[in-house]
Amino acid sequence: MATSQSGCLLRKAKVLSWIQIVEIAIDGARGLWFLHTYPEGCIVHRDIKPTNILIDANFRAKLSDFGLSKVMEVDQSHVSSEVRGTFGYVDPEYRKNHHVNASGDVYRFGVVLLQLLSGQRARFLARGGDITQLADPKLNGEYSVEGFELILKLAFSCTGLKQQRPSMEQVVSGLEKAFEISKQVKSFTSPSLAFNGDRNL
Repeated sequence: MATSQSGCLLRKAKVLSWIQIVEIAIDGARGLWFLHTYPEGCIVHRDIKPTNILIDANFRAKLSDFGLSKVMEVDQSHVSSEVRGTFGYVDPEYRKNHHVNASGDVYRFGVVLLQLLSGQRARFLARGGDITQLADPKLNGEYSVEGFELILKLAFSCTGLKQQRPSMEQVVSGLEKAFEISKQVKSFTSPSLAFNGDRNL
């Protein structure tokens, strides 16, 4: 349970350090990984967004609001449902075919990652450009460029075509790698570093 001093990710994001951002991303990813590999069947959250990620007094993240969640049996590839969720976080493929599955949560989580990195509403972000222009100004350049780039690429893969999206286990692995890289940086700097992408979000 979140403590009485908890708050949603949007409110806490103003005071987060780079390391805290990565740790929160890992907590959220682990939560989704647990849901997607539940022994009785995959639980699809369907409404992953910053306001449904609670941060406690120790800056640990927990998923909340399971009102839209759906359970898939072990042998099911999807369940059908009317389109539900928050605008800006809904998987475009789900909007077309009404198929609820784990990849929709991966897409939503990718959007959240983009918001964590940039401090912007993710639909206004585009691939390409200088990483220092994509990073949240509130970080004041105090982040691991290598770790940032790794998470940025991971976020774009989450929001890509369904067939190319990673599993949440792979997302957790990538985030943990970025965390280890970030811990090894003695002083955070943000030199100009181009990130070349291939599509707009």
